[in-house]
Amino acid sequence: MIFFYIPVTIVFLLSSVWYLKNNYDSSNKNHTSFEFNTSQSKDFNFDCGIRNLESESRIINGISSKPNRWPWIISIRAYDKLFNKLSSHHCGGSIINHNTILTAAHCVYDLKGNNLAIIAGVNNIREKIKISNLFYAKSVIYHENYSNVDFYKGVDIALIRLTKNLNFSKNIQPICLPPPGFNLEKIENKALTLIGWGSIDGSSKTSSLAENLQEANLKLLNYDPICSTHVSYNPTKLICALGQDQNLGSNACYGDSGGPLMKEINNTWYIVGVSSFIITDDKSNCYPRAPSYHTQIASKLDWIHQALKKL
Repeated sequence: MIFFYIPVTIVFLLSSVWYLKNNYDSSNKNHTSFEFNTSQSKDFNFDCGIRNLESESRIINGISSKPNRWPWIISIRAYDKLFNKLSSHHCGGSIINHNTILTAAHCVYDLKGNNLAIIAGVNNIREKIKISNLFYAKSVIYHENYSNVDFYKGVDIALIRLTKNLNFSKNIQPICLPPPGFNLEKIENKALTLIGWGSIDGSSKTSSLAENLQEANLKLLNYDPICSTHVSYNPTKLICALGQDQNLGSNACYGDSGGPLMKEINNTWYIVGVSSFIITDDKSNCYPRAPSYHTQIASKLDWIHQALKKL
């Protein structure tokens, strides 16, 4: 049974922009058959979406992932260039080519590229950061129609260009973008996988962030009436998802912003959504039995390819 608190609040999945700027410190078995034209442009002339490990069996009420299981996930940090310090984990993001990260616009809104860094190839975000896993941002671009007021319009998307290329390895790999013509209706009510280091108890406190990368299976519910209960919802621009097991109540939470919502098709993983916003209860805790909302990537492919030319 699904309960909704009154009033509910729509919030982004990160803790706050104030925190970013000021608080510094030192296998899915539900397969669907598709036939794709998977030819790559010059920006994507490499293998993608290939994992190295199978899972044992938070994201709130998720399970811990094995190291290297999801080699495209990265942790976005604020970078204080003056004092050469990084913030704690702020948002997630996904590697899409040798020097570009796909994330949510609200994770980088009003911030310059030289104020950001990313940590790649890690599972535990509280371990000491190795130089080989640390990369700095050169520039940032977010969707021109994005604003913090109209965030539910499905343009919460951004790219980060790095100052140097990533060296692909077993723990650093790109995820595939959906190919042209990808149709979400074909996977309605099918399982998607969400990963991130977001809150594991529903609160927005930094101490509630997961230490190890978490994963959860969600169900795509784009045409379910529940998706329009709290927001003006456009299924052609957003993805609405809910935990497959409602007794467990797995879903996105604070800190999962910008991370990938994914689908495995023909043994290849595609990013179909970027985590954007959630519903909270009257105590501002994540409410996992309400849907989470993700920027739809298939409808943003033209924007991504144009933005790559501007970075």
